[in-house]
This record gives sequence, C-alpha cells and structure tokens, in this order.
Amino acid sequence: MKKILITSLIFIIYLYIAQCSFVLAQSTSVKYSNIAIQTYNSGVALHKEGKYELAEQKYNQTLKLQPDFIEAKKNLAMVYQNLAYQCYGKEAYDKSISYAKESISFQPENVNVYNILGQSYLALNNYEKASEIYKKILSLNPNDSVALQNLKYIDFKRSDKLLNESINNLKIAHTAPEELYRLITPQSGVDYIYVEKMKVILDLIWSESSGKILLSALLKNHTPINITNGYAKANAFRTKQTHTFYLYWVIPIASFTTNSSVSVNIPFSHIDNFNNTNIYALQRIYNLQVFIHEFGHAFIGIKNPKDVNSIEEEIGVSMIGYNIANKIITDKYLDSAEIEKYSIACLEGLLLDEHKDLPIYSGFNKKIQKYGILMPYPEIYSNIPLMYKKLLAEKKVNPTPSFNAYLK
Repeated sequence: MKKILITSLIFIIYLYIAQCSFVLAQSTSVKYSNIAIQTYNSGVALHKEGKYELAEQKYNQTLKLQPDFIEAKKNLAMVYQNLAYQCYGKEAYDKSISYAKESISFQPENVNVYNILGQSYLALNNYEKASEIYKKILSLNPNDSVALQNLKYIDFKRSDKLLNESINNLKIAHTAPEELYRLITPQSGVDYIYVEKMKVILDLIWSESSGKILLSALLKNHTPINITNGYAKANAFRTKQTHTFYLYWVIPIASFTTNSSVSVNIPFSHIDNFNNTNIYALQRIYNLQVFIHEFGHAFIGIKNPKDVNSIEEEIGVSMIGYNIANKIITDKYLDSAEIEKYSIACLEGLLLDEHKDLPIYSGFNKKIQKYGILMPYPEIYSNIPLMYKKLLAEKKVNPTPSFNAYLK
C-alpha cells in the first residue's frame, strides 16, 4: 500500500511538471524553432489527457526537429514511466531510465527527474541503483519524503531477500525421533504431503535447544499434532475426561473430571505459508512461530494442567516462538529492540480480539524458565501494564476493562 501511495504521489508530480513545461517552452522561443515548440506543445496536450503513446510520438518528433529540446526529453521520461505503470514492462522502464538520464545531463539538480529515475530502478528491482538515486535526491533535498520512504522500502527488501535466502537454504542439524513423527495426525481430506512437510518443521524445531525441550514433552505425553484444514485456527487445547465409578458395573456412584489430554491443531495453511517463497520472509517466520507458539501452550498444559491461560502466557509463548524461529533461521536470538517491538505488537493484537478478556498474569514466565526454556530479555515484556499504557498513549487500543486498575 505504501508503495502505491508513493507511486501515486510521483504520478501527480509528473503531471504538474508536464503542465509547467508548456510555459517554459513558450518562453524559450529563441532557443527552439517554432515548429519544434508547436510539436512539443501538442505532445504536452496529449500527455495531460493521458494519451501517452500519442504524446510519445510528438515528443520524438520534437527531438528529430530539435535534438537539444530538454523539456521533450524530460517529458519522454515521464511518458515511458506512465506507460510502464500500464504494464508495458521492462522495455518501457529502460526507456524511462534512458531519457531521465539525458534530462539530468542538462538539469543535474532536477529532483523531479531523479524521482523518475529512482522509481524506474525500483520497479526493475534494481535496489542498488535506486538507493544511489534516492541518496542523490536527499543530497539535493534532505527532507524529500518520497526518497526517505523509498530508502526505507529498499532496506526492507534487502533484508527480506537475505532472510528468504536463509529460509530457503536451511540445513537440518538433527532430525527428530520417528516417535515424534508418529504424533502427526492429518485430518480427513488433508493431503499426505503436509505430513512430510510437517516432519521437516519438527526437525527444524528439534534442532534448537528450547524447541527440543518443548517437543520432548509432547513426545513423552503422546500429544497429537493434528494437521487441520486451512480455514481452522491454530490452537492447543485440553480435553476434559470424565471418570465414573459403578456399583456392580451398573449403578453410577461417583465421578470426577481430569484435564490430562492435550492436543495441538495446526492448519495446513501455516505449513504452506512457511514454504511459500513468494511472500515476505517475515510472514514465513511468523508462520514458523505459530507452530512453536502452540507447542508452548501444549507444553505448559502438560506441565501445569490446572493453569488458566493469561495474556502473560500469550505474550510469553509468542516470544518463545519468535526467538526459536529467529535462532533457526539466522542462528541468533532476537535482540532487546526486536523483543520490545514484537512483544508490544503482540499485546496490541491480543487487546484487539477475544484474548483481551483473559487474566493478565498467571506466573507463566517464571514457570516456563524453570523447565529450561530460554527467554531472552523477559524483563522487557514482564511489565504488561506499562506496555498497555504505551499503546493507550499511542491510541492503538481502547481502554480494556481488565486493565482498568492500571489506568491510574
């Protein structure tokens, strides 16, 4: 969406320049021949009407009449940019770059033409060249919002490329036990290929020390890992079992309920998304985190079956998930700044859905660390009320009843 808005802004600037160029050409009648000016002005009129192919012809005719007609070159760069927007592809962007460069040779400080050039390189995924151009724009205009935004976008794309390469080239350090694979249970209608892909995901998680602790508990407890249809939600849940005593095997005399059975449900869409090379790497990491997140819930359900879920637990299992996922993919855990960003975003999400009604604390962070699960910088997200107040101050969430005591 951000890229579309930036593109729209530049498109408006282009039209504005095209309108101004008409006046400029009239004021330089001594430099340009009358026939060249008339042909050029015809091109401007067509350009303003959005008739880019016809405008292109007029500008080219202008340059045949007057090869040094700077405005015609500049507007040709705009025309080819606009044609490129209309899916004319690489050739149109290449022409846009060519004419923008020619225009810059005559107008070395024209920020608007540099923007055409930068946007063309960006469209061709030539991030190195685009970065050079936007840095040049900032040297001319340090507050240029388009250049600043697109440099951020370029940094994101570079990071995304490296992360995706890391995911695509992951090596399995240690395969999980066969007994763990046998916990995988595909729902009726789920293709068996997802079982094989799930085995790889379990291998990756097993290769990380905290991940191995989580999965070992599931293995010991014989916890089913159900692969469900793609529209269901991922969850870990405890099923209650009722035990009844009978007199003479017929007359019920007493009964009691236990919470001993724990299961994990993972929709196959999360398996697909983790393996999808056409989405952003951060989305793929999120989908890997979902598996670990639910394994974390199942783990605490096995170890402390009487515990009630809390916002503390939801944030905690998310941070465990992101840390293990990041360690698997980049061979390092999240730093303090990343922990802060992820945890407060997690709380924001929880306060915008049904999780907002959960108890705030349940002692999850202390309990989980006793079992050897690594949780870097837990102090950052232990003060949930403070995080809540920050979100309120930024107007990202509305006041939540369960947090009312912390508003004073």
